[in-house]
Amino acid sequence: MDRNFHLEKEEEFMKGRGHKEPPNRKFDQWFAAFMEPRDRSLNIADLGCGNGNTLKLLRGMGFENLTGVEYSEPMIAQSRNFAEIVKHDLEYPLPFGDGSFDLVVAKDICEHLINVEQLISESHRILKPGGVMVIGGPNLKSIYHRMRILGGNTSHISINFGVAHMRWVSHDTFEKWLGPYFSFEPVVFEWYAKIKPNLLARSCNFVCFKK
Repeated sequence: MDRNFHLEKEEEFMKGRGHKEPPNRKFDQWFAAFMEPRDRSLNIADLGCGNGNTLKLLRGMGFENLTGVEYSEPMIAQSRNFAEIVKHDLEYPLPFGDGSFDLVVAKDICEHLINVEQLISESHRILKPGGVMVIGGPNLKSIYHRMRILGGNTSHISINFGVAHMRWVSHDTFEKWLGPYFSFEPVVFEWYAKIKPNLLARSCNFVCFKK
């Protein structure tokens, strides 16, 4: 897949949505509770920050040392209202020194990348000892997404169908990618998905602790 072609498709897709990402209320509620007891002086990076929904949440909670990473200029224009933004393509090594951050967020970005393993290894590198990463994406194996595919009514398909996702992700793929670098705990938002998250959870979400 040609990277420039993919970036053009990403921009075309987001332009059609007005360069807006709707808030993920379930994630935001969980993440706010997760961050509430934490030191407001933490250095936090949001990789693929989009129009800044997560950065806005963190800023509203009193976190000040925030850095976003984004490639799309229209998205950067919105997200810079909440944090310092670095323009960067996440297919390449991150432009930060070793141990620069206490916490990294990589929400709903892995499905847009070719080289997910590099993003995870780079997140590990830029985290301080004891650092934490929160990562997630849409769950391919869920019954919800499978039924939407059968109905031809999902955006979670490949770029060849005219949308911006490069790959599917699942709990299994995340566990494979994370294993060499992090110990991790899955997070399931839906009460009904806790028994069989691979089949029932719409998204895969993990709290990861740097090894």
